[in-house]
Amino acid sequence: MESPRRRGSRQYGDAVPAREGIRRELLLFGWLAVVLTASTLLTRQRMIDWKFSVAGGHTLFSRRWAHLLADNPNAQTGPLTHALAWPIDHLGIGSAKAVIYLLGLTVLGLLVWAARGLPDVVPRLAVGGAAFAAWWPQIGSFGHLDDALVLVLTVLAVWATLLGHQRRSGLLAGLALGAKPTAVFLLALTLPFRAWRTKDAWAPLLLAVVVALVVYGPFIAGADAGLAALRPKVFVRPDAVLGLVVRHGTRPSSVFRTGQLVAVLGASAWAMRRHGAAAVTWMGVSARLLLDPGAWAYYTVGFVLGALLWDLVVTRRRMPWATVVCALLLAPPWLIADDTARAWLRLVACLGAIVVVAATRPSERCDASICLAVRDGNS
Repeated sequence: MESPRRRGSRQYGDAVPAREGIRRELLLFGWLAVVLTASTLLTRQRMIDWKFSVAGGHTLFSRRWAHLLADNPNAQTGPLTHALAWPIDHLGIGSAKAVIYLLGLTVLGLLVWAARGLPDVVPRLAVGGAAFAAWWPQIGSFGHLDDALVLVLTVLAVWATLLGHQRRSGLLAGLALGAKPTAVFLLALTLPFRAWRTKDAWAPLLLAVVVALVVYGPFIAGADAGLAALRPKVFVRPDAVLGLVVRHGTRPSSVFRTGQLVAVLGASAWAMRRHGAAAVTWMGVSARLLLDPGAWAYYTVGFVLGALLWDLVVTRRRMPWATVVCALLLAPPWLIADDTARAWLRLVACLGAIVVVAATRPSERCDASICLAVRDGNS
């Protein structure tokens, strides 16, 4: 017969690892929060493009609401972002900065919480998460609430896919599209590569498309001008990869801009087919950086997040080399002033990502054992 002391010891022994795990996760999140806060304080939060989101919000909540996309073609922002920007702006510009900062903390918290079932996750997140946190304030510098929302939804969608919640992933992908059209890469998470003939295999993709249509439908139905959001007036910048082969100041055609979205989805689908959900973000943003006429610093945040997801789930090395290298290669203008040099570094980073994804054997992707670890860590 088991003694009460022995039963109590076993219960105490079971509780210790749980408390240690919680303490470790809190310390890890605290470290990442310190890096994010320090980087935010050192980065001037100018909110350069915030006015575009707010202008769309004013249109959305006016009698001209149906002309949202037609009246704001250069915003490159979805209706959901405009709907959130309008009330936030009424609280002042400081509130907008605080919201973007809190969304950054949310991404870090989600990463710490979701990845806790993975092996050797602390050193990878401590280093890779810090690299991501150091770049996050660039979103606040430009005032891109849409990018912040998309990255939060990206982490949720990727982990929903790893856990086998395909329909939830489809819903999150649709919401991300509603926040920003260029989140099209997340549709790759909903593609049924292995069981495309099975019943309900296409339900996640259909759900994502339906959600996006519900969000955009009222603004594009019966009006070609509403599609102008897919053809923004963006000119080729000197530090863009595209600027290495196209004359600076050139405006790409609408066909090229639409083809860019198709290429991004194609690259993401290839990554999903080869390595699973954790590779989608890295490939999607890489294709975006290669083909986009702009080369803004806030793109780097998504690129580093994609590399971090790759390091956490696919390679699983103690040191997140992909994240560190990506964060260093996409240097800011104050560190490397020459536009052409930054363009070449972006090209090296993007092509390097493609080579790594192509060269890594599919057998090293998030297999059943890793997915089980993710599931156990989130149970």
